[in-house]
Amino acid sequence: MPILDANEEVERSRYLEEFEESEQLGTGNFCATYKCRNRLDGKSYAIKRARKRMHGEADKKRMLREVFALSALVDVQNIVQYHTAWIEDDRLYIQLGYCNGGTVQDMVLTSNDNSNINENNQATMTNTAAATVNTNMNESTTAMSSATTNIVASSSNNMNNAFASSSSSSSSSTSSNGTSGNTAMANKDHFHVALNGRLTTYGALELIKQIGTGLKEMHERGMVHMDVKPDNMLIPEKSKDTFCLGDLGMATKRRLGRNDVLQEGDDRYMAKEFLDDSMRPRDLAPTDVFSFGVSVYHLLRGLPEPPRDEYHSIRDGKLCLPQEVHPGLKDLLSSMVKPDAKKRPTASDIVRVAESLIESMMTTGNNNNNIIYSSQQSNDGIMFINNNMNVSNSQGKSGTLDGRGGDMFKAATNEIIEKLKQELNKERHARMKAEEMLASIATTSSNSSTNDVVDDDDL
Repeated sequence: MPILDANEEVERSRYLEEFEESEQLGTGNFCATYKCRNRLDGKSYAIKRARKRMHGEADKKRMLREVFALSALVDVQNIVQYHTAWIEDDRLYIQLGYCNGGTVQDMVLTSNDNSNINENNQATMTNTAAATVNTNMNESTTAMSSATTNIVASSSNNMNNAFASSSSSSSSSTSSNGTSGNTAMANKDHFHVALNGRLTTYGALELIKQIGTGLKEMHERGMVHMDVKPDNMLIPEKSKDTFCLGDLGMATKRRLGRNDVLQEGDDRYMAKEFLDDSMRPRDLAPTDVFSFGVSVYHLLRGLPEPPRDEYHSIRDGKLCLPQEVHPGLKDLLSSMVKPDAKKRPTASDIVRVAESLIESMMTTGNNNNNIIYSSQQSNDGIMFINNNMNVSNSQGKSGTLDGRGGDMFKAATNEIIEKLKQELNKERHARMKAEEMLASIATTSSNSSTNDVVDDDDL
């Protein structure tokens, strides 16, 4: 509820009459945001209330920038939903959609083994595989099935998404005679967005695609956000992996005039060119791309903020990404934080690359975040080893792989190895495609003119 000074009086408060305040969602230097229930329609909204009163027309115009930006982007799905705004007692109120999933920052840092995945589908998939391969098989065939099932089950437990292609093959295509059918395309529900306090490769690419789409629309309409960070990336619905960009309080014109005064966002995410006024570019869109790249980087690292000991190296374009991060994603993030703003990809470019990498993951069923797969020959037989997998051996009655069971086991082993080779080839192809796209983007950026956006006087 608004707190009035001792001598203040408000004859009529729209805020108090139309809304019932539930809780405070957040607060900053300029405003506080509350979860409120509308007394008329019964729905929950986020009401953003200015902490300070307006003083003069210049102050009013500055505060209304966010309203102008939101109203111009009302048709953009990946920008927080705007409903209306009003001025009451010289304070600005903005009514926004309530995002019950909270911020991306909180979602990632509180994630665990079971987060952001359809657990029922996952359990059903694994159980079906185990049940099917054990049906109508003799003792030797069961040994082969157990090894195959161990690979599938361990893959789904240790990767940051379900290894859907192998699992689907085992569960739906393996018949009682031991033959296997085609590998199905991965189901998106089986991919983790965050796991063990870190953003996964899939989660990072989805975030880049969706938030990048919001930035793309802003940039194409002559605006920049200027405060892109995980705390300002919201989840509209808790049960869905959808993201939107919020807090447009720093939004301004994409292209600065000589006399324009710029309000900067969180300096932890600011690009190198903003540390020196003489380096400040006229086109501010690459600054949003840099801030976005740093945001995704520290979420992949599982850190609450960009590492302080890496501030300078990050601004020099050097990222220390975990080994398990997809090579295509590494290349994309490295391009987003290049020291030279003109060499960074546009928001449209990063969305296109992210979509391409996601499509590849859907085809292979592999998040590549990363399972360590190896097969090797031992004196006792063939062993399959991954992150937490027990060694599985199959021997004939005489301690060898001789006999019908051994032959079937070796056949299944060769088939699995061949599938893994095919998937690795697909991964290499996807990486090459992403590298080609990034090279094309870099060439286009260096040759293109930056005078394609008209200034918007309202921002």
